[in-house]
Amino acid sequence: MRRTVPDEAPTLAYPSRGVATLWLRPPAPDSAAPVALLGAPKARLLGLLDEHLPTVEIARRPPGHPERPHLRVLHATGLLTRARDGRQVLYRRSVLGDGLTGAAGEADEARTGAAGLAGVAESRNGKTRPGA
Repeated sequence: MRRTVPDEAPTLAYPSRGVATLWLRPPAPDSAAPVALLGAPKARLLGLLDEHLPTVEIARRPPGHPERPHLRVLHATGLLTRARDGRQVLYRRSVLGDGLTGAAGEADEARTGAAGLAGVAESRNGKTRPGA
């Protein structure tokens, strides 16, 4: 669209792209997608960690599965956070992990409510991240 105003230089304007989809809801996450992406053991572990759990408790939940390598991989990829509380290491799904499992809205409510773990600094690779 070309506009000309008598005392100004000619300008060229284009309509905005994507405005028609601005208010549409995103599609619901596919519950099988994390399993297809990560494999069943890692996806099950990621689904389990919607709250802080110590390594000992994680090992008790699905009996007979070696969880330590999966925890290491999920933490290295940013899907889990870990924090130390005394002698325990606590793992929890990160914001990225929440997005992958489709639990992002539920997790935001839980983190801002009383369900959060006060006084425990979450860390990744030795760097403290406040408020994560």
